[in-house]
Amino acid sequence: MKRLRTFALMLLGLVAMSGLLFYAGCEDEPSNDNVDNYFENSPYTSADRNNNPSAPLAISPSAIKAKAGQQVGYAAGGGRTPYSWSVGTPANGAVQAGSDTSYAIYTHLGDTNSVNSVIVSDSTGAVVLSNVN
Repeated sequence: MKRLRTFALMLLGLVAMSGLLFYAGCEDEPSNDNVDNYFENSPYTSADRNNNPSAPLAISPSAIKAKAGQQVGYAAGGGRTPYSWSVGTPANGAVQAGSDTSYAIYTHLGDTNSVNSVIVSDSTGAVVLSNVN
């Protein structure tokens, strides 16, 4: 009998608590009627992400020693894509970018003593080069 009374009191307490939680937790859903008015009247404006400064244009490796026929992989970073690749002396070497213009392959056409430069520029006109000796 004592167990039945304890069980009944616990059950009554649980029903009462669930009733309180049900009614206390219900609030009106927020209305979206004034969203446009809020943004029209708000003095806050967000910054344009396209104007954020980027890291300076960089090329890697910055210098190499090459022999005839050697191919070297280059990478560009920073600045603004897409990148354009070229060489200072086309008779001594050629560079070709892939579909991802962040990478290019330089092929040294001159002999071991010929010099060249691998040049990368970004869409803003920034230019950096790597010396080839």
